[in-house]
Amino acid sequence: MEPTLLIGDHILAPGGERIGDLRRGDVIVFHLPPDPSVVLVKRLIGLPGDHLRISNGALIVNSKTMAEPYVQHLAGRNVSAYLNDFPLHAAGEEKLILPDGRKMLEQYATSGELIIPAGGYFVLGDSRDNSYDSRVWGLVAPSQIIGLAQEIVSSDDPGTKMARADRVHILVKRGSLPASSEHGVAR
Repeated sequence: MEPTLLIGDHILAPGGERIGDLRRGDVIVFHLPPDPSVVLVKRLIGLPGDHLRISNGALIVNSKTMAEPYVQHLAGRNVSAYLNDFPLHAAGEEKLILPDGRKMLEQYATSGELIIPAGGYFVLGDSRDNSYDSRVWGLVAPSQIIGLAQEIVSSDDPGTKMARADRVHILVKRGSLPASSEHGVAR
């Protein structure tokens, strides 16, 4: 989730939000669908009924290119075609996609986009080129969502084991992905 969250950040996610109150762009905490003993933090990108795709690294939701100032693209030319042009290159990247991710694609991907079904939520990491997210393992169910990440309470540098004084009591900004004014409506 870098740069929004860093390794060593301790976040507050008390839960209690109604699923219907979550917004596209919110940072959420949830149980990993393939292994509920693992808790992950990712950005909520797709809500039920949304049509989404990634084209040349740009997120397109409901035919609009989204402005995502928090996203990092660090892999350059080494990024997987599947991750950079989702779900277009799914067939050639079978080793990357887990069974539930494959099932999601078979059931809900059509005409080069993923249509999020009722009861499904699609999440992505902010370090987009290197993220273990819904593109790999599929959709998150409402019952798997713990809650909204609200605050970075404290942070410890994993290298030095020292507290990061500049990462204390920082509110995690709520979502609402705006359409990009630069790109307008996607083709």
